[in-house]
Amino acid sequence: MIGQSNGNISKLEEILGLEKGILGNNPVRIDVDNPIGLRLPDGNELGANPLWIPGGRTKGGILEATVNQIQQGTYSVHYILK
Repeated sequence: MIGQSNGNISKLEEILGLEKGILGNNPVRIDVDNPIGLRLPDGNELGANPLWIPGGRTKGGILEATVNQIQQGTYSVHYILK
């Protein structure tokens, strides 16, 4: 989806089903080593927004899931735009 947006943050927000401007000017990608508790979201998660739709896909059609809380030291952060 990052490649599909071709560096356009607004397009990335649309693909992810996020509100316009929510990713700011320099969003990051977080890679989790071993996520635990992979499951379909139910819309009650912290951070769920009014654009959330049931079924495991974003408004932009991208598959989505939720996991248990991610512990410090088990992930890496990468800037999307360089």
